[in-house]
Amino acid sequence: MGLLNLIQGRRAQAALEKADAFLSPFSLLLMLVAIGWLLVFPADVYWRRRYFSENALLESQAKCSFGINNERFELDRIGEILTKVWDANDHNLLTHESNKEIIDKVESLFSGYGLTTETQTFRYKKLPNGEFYQGTNLHGIVHAPRSDHVESIVLCASLKTGNNESNYNAIKLLSSFAYYTTKVNYWAKDVIFLVTDSGEAGVEEWLRSYHERTGYSKDASALKKRAGTIQSALAIELPPTKPAYGYSRMGTFYVSNTGQMPNLDYVNIVTSISRFQGLPSIYNGFDNDESEATFFEKYLKSARWLFGILKAQLIGQPTSIHTPFLKIDAMTLRGIPNTHSHHLGALDTDFTTIGRIIESITRSLNNLLEHFHQSFFFYLLPALNWYIPIGDYMPVIGLMSASLLFQASMRMPIGKKIINSLAMGLWVSLRKNMYSITDMKKRIEYQSSAYNQLRSTIPGAIKTILLFHSIGLGVYVAYLGGSFIPKAFDTTALLLTVAYSDFSDRKATMGG
Repeated sequence: MGLLNLIQGRRAQAALEKADAFLSPFSLLLMLVAIGWLLVFPADVYWRRRYFSENALLESQAKCSFGINNERFELDRIGEILTKVWDANDHNLLTHESNKEIIDKVESLFSGYGLTTETQTFRYKKLPNGEFYQGTNLHGIVHAPRSDHVESIVLCASLKTGNNESNYNAIKLLSSFAYYTTKVNYWAKDVIFLVTDSGEAGVEEWLRSYHERTGYSKDASALKKRAGTIQSALAIELPPTKPAYGYSRMGTFYVSNTGQMPNLDYVNIVTSISRFQGLPSIYNGFDNDESEATFFEKYLKSARWLFGILKAQLIGQPTSIHTPFLKIDAMTLRGIPNTHSHHLGALDTDFTTIGRIIESITRSLNNLLEHFHQSFFFYLLPALNWYIPIGDYMPVIGLMSASLLFQASMRMPIGKKIINSLAMGLWVSLRKNMYSITDMKKRIEYQSSAYNQLRSTIPGAIKTILLFHSIGLGVYVAYLGGSFIPKAFDTTALLLTVAYSDFSDRKATMGG
């Protein structure tokens, strides 16, 4: 009743009626402005050049020494050990027994280097078939000689890449880098080397056990050997390639399955270091060379890139093993194999280059005195060296939201009836009828009846909310089950059908 009495006087009533007449064009105007603003994003006139907010990172300032001493010989020795139990060119040969043998070989290497090692076994349920699989995790810790072991950095790799290819090269390089980290004494943070045979499921189970939380696997063994609080993580993926081909670029994957992104400074140091070492980065697998011939071609390429990244955030499909690191800045470096031959030792040369990239990134993270906080956590990356901050794209979201709100507030004609899509329009209509009644007693009765009509809209609103949340849950469950609807038009048609059905119910409730 108080809501109805909120609007007092005929002047207020007339003002609301005039406002109701302008709601539709004003809502359309807001939406058009938002869409026009959105179309400006791929244009380079709207971008801002990236920069480092945290000066302590000192990217590419230290001399990299990986590969100068015995690391190359250790790479060859590791390769001889792993090839005895692992066919590097055929990932289909990997079974639980062979995985366990590989993990045991890597553990023996880590122990030989002086790392504190521990293995973890667990069972997990894999979608969409729902079968249970046995998994094994291994972590080795290099304790920093000059710290109190409060913080740590995680370097991880799985036996398979995110594309279900053999990750033999990454395990080989990671083991060699573990050997290198024991030979230098400038670490201020503990370095954890994590190897798993179960991809994202293995990393998630390890993280839950590391933070002493119960995972989804009841058969997981507990972790007894830990380092400091995890500050950041870097995953390594190096798909198979021919020795004379090597890798041409490094794919940088920074979007997790929850839409979380690392701090922009972290993305910037990876990009800068990769370019400095001679293997430029590409974001999320999208190649966006800035040397396009025309502005229009560059615009279209940036638009495709932005759409691909937004799609990856929307769907939430895991791209690599960095995705389970929630509230931890994490990324994946994935080597992009060359499509043509370079020289006979191209792969060995790239091993050294990628090792120095990992070394330089780790040393930059090692320089931080605190967690990433200076730069942005919400941003868009339209090109390699440019970004769009949250303050530049949030107004678009605000305009679209306001447009939908005004659209929902107006009265919409359906046939010969006027149906109010929100209570605001219903209030205007009821107040108009109320002032046409001169008898005070009848006006009070009409007011009580109007209150009942307003109250009757509450179940319909609750029904709408529950229906749309159920649809979202159903689509998500269907996606996890492997039957995700790939066509957006089918999903949109389903949503519109349910919305119209609920709208008809509301129309009947209001006596229309």
